Amino acid sequence: MKKNVLLCFTAITFLALTTVHAQTLVKNMSSANSDVYAVYKKGNAYYIGGAFTYVGLNTGYAALTKSNNDYPNMDFPRFDGQVYSLIPDGSGGWYAGGYFTHVGGVAKSYLAHINSNNTVDAGFTANTNGVVRSIVKVGTRLYFGGDFTTVNGSPRQYAGAVNASTGALVAAWNPFPNSSVYSIAAAFGADTYFCNR
Repeated sequence: MKKNVLLCFTAITFLALTTVHAQTLVKNMSSANSDVYAVYKKGNAYYIGGAFTYVGLNTGYAALTKSNNDYPNMDFPRFDGQVYSLIPDGSGGWYAGGYFTHVGGVAKSYLAHINSNNTVDAGFTANTNGVVRSIVKVGTRLYFGGDFTTVNGSPRQYAGAVNASTGALVAAWNPFPNSSVYSIAAAFGADTYFCNR
């Protein structure tokens, strides 16, 4: 009896160990925007049917494409929420603002910097407690507006500025608008910045 139990346990352990496989995401494989009910494979072609209306690459809420090729760069980091503003950093990277809390698996609250190699800039530590809707970069500063009331934990109602490299708060700039900021722009040649709803 003990021998049979031991053999059964050994067989179950062996089966459990041999059926565990790691899963790897295939970034350049198409996906559907709704349910797939039928799949038929013939040669290297797949025929699918279901409740979907679109089949393509799933980039999430942001994508990087080129003017001579509309195929998205699947190494661009995925955002877990909507992106409302995306501007170049001047060095091949990007600043992004929106309604997200993670970028490329890294915790980033509503504001992020993406390096030119498509990695999330861990050294850029700016964060807000609400949606960032608009961003403009002027020199070494990043100005932004949205639906937040704090920047890096300090009171900043709907508009704030940080160091573009580090994300450190620019304490001297605090216009304190009385409502959400949907767009922000710089008046070049002056230190005046316009925010409007």
